[in-house]
Amino acid sequence: MKRKFYLLFLAVFIVSIILIAGCMGPGVITERAKTIDLSLGTTVGNHTYLPLNLKGPPDNHVQEILQVLDTFEKAHPELEVTSWSAETSQQSNFTYGLWVNHRPK
Repeated sequence: MKRKFYLLFLAVFIVSIILIAGCMGPGVITERAKTIDLSLGTTVGNHTYLPLNLKGPPDNHVQEILQVLDTFEKAHPELEVTSWSAETSQQSNFTYGLWVNHRPK
């Protein structure tokens, strides 16, 4: 009886640690955002798609996303960004890329 209780307690403890560790996102900017290659993006008309392929939801990658947007705006001073959105998986555990809508200034 004690052994079953011990094994159950151990299993719950391990699962709890895994869940807590999985909920913790990155705390600082990653190396990935230090080099941004906008040539990987696709532009058609007033819309650009920038692939990111980041594990986790967008709120785990705020710094990287804002740096990509800033780099895009600096590379295209002739464009005014009117809106943007992040493309995520249905479970929001993966961020595929950014949709950036823009128009000429």
